[in-house]
Amino acid sequence: MPRLPQASAKTPRTLAELKRVLAEDCTRGYTISEAFYEAGVSAVACPVRDRSGKAAKVREKRDF
Repeated sequence: MPRLPQASAKTPRTLAELKRVLAEDCTRGYTISEAFYEAGVSAVACPVRDRSGKAAKVREKRDF
């Protein structure tokens, strides 16, 4: 099975492992990236929903 490019020690190594991570994210309803692509950097992402439950369009850019 082909290996995926490794950005960090925690990057999913195979397509099957990546699909497992994505399936967990879908089940959970949000995603967490804990040093997958850069050591010491983590991220959380989730949909922002309007009152009807539909995903809203939100744009925000922050320079830290």
